[in-house]
Amino acid sequence: MERQGSGLLASLGKYLTDRQKLQRLVLEILLEIAMVVVFLKAYNGVRNQFGSAKCTPQFALGHALQVIRTERVFGIFWEQEIQVSQQGTHRPGTAATPQVRGHALDTL
Repeated sequence: MERQGSGLLASLGKYLTDRQKLQRLVLEILLEIAMVVVFLKAYNGVRNQFGSAKCTPQFALGHALQVIRTERVFGIFWEQEIQVSQQGTHRPGTAATPQVRGHALDTL
């Protein structure tokens, strides 16, 4: 399927051969892959530089619980609703209601 657009590139696009269009598509895909790889390398470098690799599971859990509490204050915590709608049932202790320190997230 040919991309629709306006401007110089769109007008020149109608003069490209199928081979040229394929080459252009391959280059665009390779560029996107390269950008993702560079971003992830930079992200991991920064993240690891500040010690997230040394973070304990308990420390990470504490931060996750703080995020959930904050989302609830602003009324934007809808993770459980999404999981329940995807699973169709709501049973304590399942993936729809993860247990945290013996308590369901509903008690936070």
